[in-house]
Amino acid sequence: MLPTISDEQIAWLAQQKVALNQVLHDFFNTDTPAFCKAVLYHLAENLQSIQALMYYYEANDNVLYPVAAYAQTLPTTPLQIGQGLLGQVAETQVLKHFRDIPAKHAIVPFNTLDIYLSQTIALPIVNRGQIKAVMQFDFVLPPPQAGLDRWGTSGVFGSQNRFVGL
Repeated sequence: MLPTISDEQIAWLAQQKVALNQVLHDFFNTDTPAFCKAVLYHLAENLQSIQALMYYYEANDNVLYPVAAYAQTLPTTPLQIGQGLLGQVAETQVLKHFRDIPAKHAIVPFNTLDIYLSQTIALPIVNRGQIKAVMQFDFVLPPPQAGLDRWGTSGVFGSQNRFVGL
């Protein structure tokens, strides 16, 4: 059961959905990497994520391929379904939200200092029961309360046929 959210949070979420729909519309006819990068950058910036990754699912290979990265280097190695956090989220198709990560497990090198993550969210993108992509967002400060926790059940991506083509 989802926690109750305020009218202000509902308004914020509605605004984010409208803005995301505009990004999806603007990049609909671009190639997959450009489309995915636009979506990931938009979400990461609006959720105030310090870094983010996106992998798309290739059904023929049953593998997740890295396609976009925000504020970090794009990995070059694909993930098997069930492998690591994103592979597990792809397998279960369930959003994972880790809070209060111990500092020794969440160090991100940033220029000349280390930053400690407080939270990580891994979000599956599912269309008609099929995994299409997975995204991971890392935070130093907590994400907005009405953010990705709600998006997994609100159909933000469900009506976006562009993800069917991934």
